[in-house]
Amino acid sequence: MAFKQAIASLFLTSLPIIVGAVNPIANATPKPEAFVRDDQLWTLTLNTTTHKYELPVCWENLATINDTVTHPTWKQRRINTLNYINAAWGDLTNFTTNPTGNGSASLIYFVDKGQCPLTTLGFPGVRILVSSTSTLPTPIGNLPPPYVKALGKNLANLVYGVVLDFDMIKNRIYTRNDTSFKGCQAQSISEENCFKAVVIHEFGHVLGMSHEQNRNDQPLPYKTMACGIKDPSPVLGQITFGNLRIGAYDDQSIMAYCNLNRLRSPVLSVRDKVALRVFYGRMPSISFDLGYPVITIPVVLTGSTGVPKSMTLSDPTNTGKFAYIFSIAPTTTKSSVPATYLSSVLTIPYLKETSFGKVKSIQSWAMALQLSTNVFRKNTSVNLYTATPQ
Repeated sequence: MAFKQAIASLFLTSLPIIVGAVNPIANATPKPEAFVRDDQLWTLTLNTTTHKYELPVCWENLATINDTVTHPTWKQRRINTLNYINAAWGDLTNFTTNPTGNGSASLIYFVDKGQCPLTTLGFPGVRILVSSTSTLPTPIGNLPPPYVKALGKNLANLVYGVVLDFDMIKNRIYTRNDTSFKGCQAQSISEENCFKAVVIHEFGHVLGMSHEQNRNDQPLPYKTMACGIKDPSPVLGQITFGNLRIGAYDDQSIMAYCNLNRLRSPVLSVRDKVALRVFYGRMPSISFDLGYPVITIPVVLTGSTGVPKSMTLSDPTNTGKFAYIFSIAPTTTKSSVPATYLSSVLTIPYLKETSFGKVKSIQSWAMALQLSTNVFRKNTSVNLYTATPQ
């Protein structure tokens, strides 16, 4: 797992390298917590048909993977890999009607492109090698799979950028059982569930997420535990650390080795999901790049029936009076976190503040339409988190 020491030192044993009453929605909004490399986030084009950010992956040794005589499980494992990572990192479950539900509500979608092309031709996505023996030299010795060689878009067209082991039953993550780390077998976790946990974690790194324990604000007792040991850095020049802390340390993150339930129940934490929406979702945003605030809302669910519209608000006089434009017709745009407009109140549960493309904070706003002047004014706002450089 390098995003994404064991669960008691998994790096050492296995894995390397988002004017009025108090707004109740704002108070109930989960705060995003993550550790990301924000200068290495993928820049992807939204597919206007599927409404997804498509990230291509390819396989360095597809013929070997498809050889069911020599490797009877590998062909299915390739299929499962895409299913697992899309279900976790790109889960759109109820993302319009229930943005705080089970789905991660990101718009990421990994697309299988088959055999990798020659490196000279280039490939805009992630190159995956399946191997049980390809090792990664590190300051503490050669590290066997699984691992990734970089974070985020540094993996673009990188040969053997992601190395996965499809023979998990022989892998140390499955078989190891000692005082520092109990693998899947020792915990009575099935081979397939163990494999699922591995690939979900690794593709967190693919999206630019570092190990949670690499944060400088890691609290006690984690920093004194084996699972809280930071990665050696750099590894082959790899930037394994994030550069932006989102909220506080999250010991339930899929990227945290001190999350002792990660192998048994490989799911994103609530805060993983919220952070993912911030970087790979479409959500309301506010920018002061023009010298005054401009709020862009991809989807506003309007009226009692929730008709989806788009909306732009701006305050060119910097007086707190926001002129607005609603789309005339319902929008077909999808949003990770839509706003709502009902009875002259605009509620924005997640409002991403950006400065020239950099995320600065996430807030939650409630605004009221002043009928006498036909402008919106902010009623309440809550700062959910400030993005802190590390």
